[in-house]
Amino acid sequence: MAPPERFGRLVLLGETRAGGLGREYRAVRLSPEGFDRFVSVLRLSAALSSHAEAARRLVEEARLFARPQHSGFARGLGVGRVEESVYVSSELVEGRSLEAVLARCRDEGFPFAAEHGLMVASRVAAALDSLHGKKGESGAALVHGLLAPSRIVVSWDGEVKVQGLGLWGALRTDGILPEEERRYLSPEQAAGGEGAPACDVYALCLVLREALAGLPPDGSDPVEGLREARLTTSGGQRVPLTPALADLLRQGLARDPASRLPRMSDLSRALDAFLFSGDFTPTTFDLAFLMHTLFREDMERETRELEEARRADYRALLPEKPAERAPGPRTEPAAAATEVPSPTLA
Repeated sequence: MAPPERFGRLVLLGETRAGGLGREYRAVRLSPEGFDRFVSVLRLSAALSSHAEAARRLVEEARLFARPQHSGFARGLGVGRVEESVYVSSELVEGRSLEAVLARCRDEGFPFAAEHGLMVASRVAAALDSLHGKKGESGAALVHGLLAPSRIVVSWDGEVKVQGLGLWGALRTDGILPEEERRYLSPEQAAGGEGAPACDVYALCLVLREALAGLPPDGSDPVEGLREARLTTSGGQRVPLTPALADLLRQGLARDPASRLPRMSDLSRALDAFLFSGDFTPTTFDLAFLMHTLFREDMERETRELEEARRADYRALLPEKPAERAPGPRTEPAAAATEVPSPTLA
């Protein structure tokens, strides 16, 4: 593990992912007494951190999504700035992103069975359906907007959490969203639309198509790719998509929102019907067993590292006085950070 890095009121323990938005870390949040909690930190790229309007909107989105959400979401904890870097913190989910899980399966030739993909999608759909039932200040339904395998985390225990609430609302305008972060956008979002529940339906069906058939979006019509798609059975055989699954994906991936499954609740019910049909028999234990099989050494190492970090002495890293809470991100000395926390945690 890399040496810990002081970052305002946080201590960055190690990088977990680098992407178009910036770098993600496991971190310790400090209290005046020392260790407070483990968090996940997205440290935005220099280009995004320097965009004042995007930083302002991130604060607004953090407040909007600070209300209690479905347990399928990783809780947002705050938005802040340390010197020139804007960051977003959320609860740490010990596990791996679906992106990392699928990559490990490919690299090791290990089958990712269809039931795992259906279970993950079902849990994400339930969380998003709950989100869509809430309204923003304009009266429109709240949406995720940037759903992708990198923002779906499978814990070591087989639980599923969605990250990234608020990023779409903050970064969708001004052409600042990096191209690699646009791969899972619906056609209407890519054309400049604000985003609606049907956009999350489209993104989740793209994720499900990739999880079932190993077909990430490549710019071509995702419906056309269903003709040759194959899924993996629990026994490791590659077989064609069932007609019912193919039909569901066609409905969810329709380019025209008017022709698409309009509500996440429709997709959620359809996924649950597959899970209870008897053709697929996933369990949380099976998903946890997959994670232990794929990442056993990583899991054991990270568990040790987090326990060491929990017991570490942080007195030398504590600021001279508690970090000031402020209405929005602004540049602070290296020893402090402005952070707008979730009101539910105050």
